[in-house]
Amino acid sequence: MTNFTFDTLASSKRLKAKGVSAEQAEAIAEEIRSAQQVDLSGLATKEDIYLVKQELEYKLKELEMRMTIKLGGLMIGILTFFKILEKFF
Repeated sequence: MTNFTFDTLASSKRLKAKGVSAEQAEAIAEEIRSAQQVDLSGLATKEDIYLVKQELEYKLKELEMRMTIKLGGLMIGILTFFKILEKFF
């Protein structure tokens, strides 16, 4: 994260020159300064998102494989059931 200094006094003066009241100009400048001091280190990076994406893709493929195996077993069971029924009728 890039750190830079925000000159609240100069900003406040520029806002006042544009017709903003002194109280509002100071409040706006202070809010901007406060916003810059927010800790963003807990946010996900592109690498974090990429790793989560990779993990989800792997788990999805794993789930797809398990579902295919279960569906195949179910189909074998149904076919076996029909073959047994065929013998009786």
